[in-house]
Amino acid sequence: MGYQEYPKTLPRDDFWGRCVAPLWGDASAKRKWLLVDHIREQLRLRPGDILLDIGCGNGALAPKLFDDCAGYAGVDLSPYLIEVAQEFFADPPNYLFFNSDAAEFVEFVDEPDRFTRGLCLLPFNIYPRKR
Repeated sequence: MGYQEYPKTLPRDDFWGRCVAPLWGDASAKRKWLLVDHIREQLRLRPGDILLDIGCGNGALAPKLFDDCAGYAGVDLSPYLIEVAQEFFADPPNYLFFNSDAAEFVEFVDEPDRFTRGLCLLPFNIYPRKR
């Protein structure tokens, strides 16, 4: 089972089970906040920044970053995960999600240079494989 199908096996609102559990084996609150704090520390977002999140998945991380920046665009290949992100986390006009390949998105989006920060959190082998 791969990237497109695995998320559909979890409850639609199991936001962190899709991203923290595959990284560290569980989705405990402590591990979730360690991940969020580390990402925020590394990004060093400023109030005027526009963040491009490549591989945003279901968007669970996005609202943890909204207060630190002026805008956010999350991009993911999975139509299902983008649908979840739009349902639960989109806050137009500044915080949006797009179902697209990242390279195509940047190529066709108006003013790609407006993004001042980027995030790509794509660990290898994050979804269980059938053996």
